[in-house]
Amino acid sequence: MAGEPSRACDIYRTRDVQGFHFRVSHSATKNLAAGECVEKVLALVNGFRVTARCWPHCWEGIIKLSVVITSMLSQQRLQAPKVAAASIDLRNRDGRPVRTGRQQPETVVAGDDCFGGVAFYASRDEVEKDCLVDDHFTAICTVTILRDWPPLDLPVPYNLGSVIFSMPDLSDVSFQVGGHTLKAHRLVLAACSPVFRAMLFGEMVESRASSIAIEDDTRPNTFGCMLYYMYHNVLPPPPAAAAAGTMMAADKYGLDKLKETCEEMMFAGIKTSTVLSIMEFAEECARPKLKAKCLDFLAVPGNFQEVAATQEYLDLMTKLPSLLAQVRDRCRRPRLVV
Repeated sequence: MAGEPSRACDIYRTRDVQGFHFRVSHSATKNLAAGECVEKVLALVNGFRVTARCWPHCWEGIIKLSVVITSMLSQQRLQAPKVAAASIDLRNRDGRPVRTGRQQPETVVAGDDCFGGVAFYASRDEVEKDCLVDDHFTAICTVTILRDWPPLDLPVPYNLGSVIFSMPDLSDVSFQVGGHTLKAHRLVLAACSPVFRAMLFGEMVESRASSIAIEDDTRPNTFGCMLYYMYHNVLPPPPAAAAAGTMMAADKYGLDKLKETCEEMMFAGIKTSTVLSIMEFAEECARPKLKAKCLDFLAVPGNFQEVAATQEYLDLMTKLPSLLAQVRDRCRRPRLVV
């Protein structure tokens, strides 16, 4: 249920009639319980309203922002079908998009008057470090209401994937993964992955099967995350639930953009309690950029002192002695302040 501390958030209109700034107070929201949000409502001149919300602790270490568009008119007064699109842009003090930020369509159960929405997820650590100005962070939001149907300027491929995903009754292939059945559409998978294209439309025996058993160690939630990404071009929340496993599955099926997305999620998840497991994964899977991020994190004296005092650190350095020299070298090297 949404809470509303004093001056916790506000909306400021811009010169663009379709845009507004959603400003959130860090000090007024930082102590909200997990799952609590603050919100503001803005009325638009064309009979619609926008509700902007912020969950400061959506999941561990993750801030969620959302914009939902609803109608203030009865269905009888709507002269034509409407479609709405929204976006959220959160930038740091230098004007650059936050490194960990990602958008996805917002799923809202609001009856027939809900016309669209978008959710934005970002690392809380990055927002607190790079985005606060006068104890606030501000997201630039835009809303577009199209009166006619079909709208010619919608990003059709993106929406088409989401629409197809919502039609499991039209699926033409299923996968058996760890005792679970996951349905999919051959054409969507083949368009996204060269491996699935060869499997489903080539000479492989699977091309003639309606049900395919995945017999490796891929977990059902990992395979499901990968399928979801191919339809929506974003991963389902929670964002860091299975990034490592999903990255390995993406590598197996030739999904390069998904691998990059998983790596960015793991960047955002680096902290004292996770840095060693992420660094071990990066070393074993040859992800030099990810390993470098872990080494940079350990180069901070306070971080290294906390991590080096754990048994996990001693076990990892014994298991992978090559890492020990790299950690020591990086921690001795002076850090550049920019």
